[in-house]
Amino acid sequence: MSKKPEWVPPIETDTTNTLSTTGGHVWDAARRLYSYLSAMSDVSGLDQPGVSVLELGAGCGWLGINVARNLRQAGSIVLTEQVQGGAMEHLLHNINRAQETPNVPSSLRCLGCDWTYYAEQTGEAPAGLTCFDDPGGRPDPSSCAWEMVAKDSKWDIIIGSDLVYNEVGVKLLPQVLRAHMHAESKVLYAHTKRRFEHYDVDFFQNLRANGLLVEEVREPDMESPPPSPPPFTDLFGETRIAIYQMVLAPTDE
Repeated sequence: MSKKPEWVPPIETDTTNTLSTTGGHVWDAARRLYSYLSAMSDVSGLDQPGVSVLELGAGCGWLGINVARNLRQAGSIVLTEQVQGGAMEHLLHNINRAQETPNVPSSLRCLGCDWTYYAEQTGEAPAGLTCFDDPGGRPDPSSCAWEMVAKDSKWDIIIGSDLVYNEVGVKLLPQVLRAHMHAESKVLYAHTKRRFEHYDVDFFQNLRANGLLVEEVREPDMESPPPSPPPFTDLFGETRIAIYQMVLAPTDE
């Protein structure tokens, strides 16, 4: 059996302190997920010719750009961000810079993704992630200047890192993931456990409520971490970045 090709070393992207979002920096969870993906690309399905990859909350684009540089046979690689706060401009800037370097496929592009589009029709959208001007509070994609990812588009692999830091992420990220998954889709998500422990509990409950099966994964040569204590029992417990694989739960036909 042939040896899996080594991934090319990652390149750095420009960071900024000028955004009103969290997407101006490269967070440790993104680097950890890159390490996992580079080691497990054959097992995860990333190496499959024609694979479609979606990154949610791409921020400055470091993770998605460097993944794309190693997926020359991919069919489509799309990095998404919210459209306000300068996030999309910063992401596009870094993609354009990366396109000037070797190994970046032409299939790489960025699209807007406002998670409130996926909110249940309650009549009002959660505060903090809006891309529309509608006094009724319902999402209206036509009011966005940026091209948006199609709400009903399905992707083979969905990646993301540390996207849960407020109630919006807790409630809407599971809905966004579910909306973009087909029966064989796989989500690979890096999450810093115990960073916001009160959000963790609800987030994982919402993933299950949206029909996702969640399993922590790691490289074969990595030791298993010690079991996490029950929620809210260790006031000064250490944080840890975990990689979670998610698939859709089978449905009864």
